[in-house]
Amino acid sequence: MPRLLALLALAAALAGCSRYTTRGQGPFNRPLPSPSAGANQPGPQPGKQPLAMNGTAPGANAPGSPASDELRLVPPKPPEMPPGFAVTPPQAPRPPAVGDQPGVVPAGGAAPDGSPEPARPSPAAVNLAQLKKLAQVAGNKWKSVDTYEARLVRRETVNGVEGPREEVLYQFRKEPMSIYMRTTSEAGKDRQVLYVKGKYGDKMHVSTGAGDNAFVGVGFKITISPDDPRALEKSRFSIRDAGFGRGINNFTQTVEKIESGRLPPDTLKYLGPTQRQEYPYPLEAVAQTIRPGDEKHTPHGGTRLLYFDPKPESPSYGLPVLVVATDPKGKELEYYCFDRFRLPAGLTDADFDPARLTKKR
Repeated sequence: MPRLLALLALAAALAGCSRYTTRGQGPFNRPLPSPSAGANQPGPQPGKQPLAMNGTAPGANAPGSPASDELRLVPPKPPEMPPGFAVTPPQAPRPPAVGDQPGVVPAGGAAPDGSPEPARPSPAAVNLAQLKKLAQVAGNKWKSVDTYEARLVRRETVNGVEGPREEVLYQFRKEPMSIYMRTTSEAGKDRQVLYVKGKYGDKMHVSTGAGDNAFVGVGFKITISPDDPRALEKSRFSIRDAGFGRGINNFTQTVEKIESGRLPPDTLKYLGPTQRQEYPYPLEAVAQTIRPGDEKHTPHGGTRLLYFDPKPESPSYGLPVLVVATDPKGKELEYYCFDRFRLPAGLTDADFDPARLTKKR
């Protein structure tokens, strides 16, 4: 019984205080001044209630009514977010960037970030830059060469007559310019040719090979001037032009003429890395346009393809190791392929002595 009476008394006390518990309690709510209070008595002024909007909310009763007293003066606390959660404020829609759209190139020379795009070199300028680089590498390589040995595979058409495919052991010394060649293929087998500029009468020393002359057979020795027409019956170039020097010098001079405007830009066209069956890796190719009348053995003009060795670790790096020329109809006129290099070769005077031709091999 005493417990029941205590509960009833507590309920009555709570009911009597319900009017005051609905008022905003806290440091921002102050009691209204009494009518007898002076004008200077501190207290909230009409229309300047802290943290409250002036006037009444739509649909609310006059001040002092229960509904008005129950308006919250402090806005509700926002819900707590999990750690790391951030709310990004809304942003205006952004048009897609030029770089985000495949196949779209910035107009007016502007880069995607709005900065001016640098001017791009013309195809002719790019072509010339590649040609100059090849000429420089080839020239520097040739300056470093003293002696070398290689295998030469050649085919030549001279005065309209197609020659056979021949393989040759090719030995060269730059100073004094010296060359020795011995044919190892069946066509022309054991033919030997030796020449040293300014020595031994400045003549070619020749030992005939298979098929050269049916009357004298193999091993018949003769000497002949490089300027004798018979010396050019089976060759498109004089033996004085042997070695890579002539080809590299002609290529470099042609590049210089293109740069100075003395030749059309398309006289030489850089083709880039090109795979050929002769080499296990791509060679850098250049197409040369031969105009009619430029060369004795190419009267109607044609095209010459030059293939440079691009592999820095190769002994023939930078050299035009493969040359193929054709007439306007595509018929092959010359084919020279050098491989199996030994460079430097350490060749001496004994390797270019005419007495060498008397030795049997």
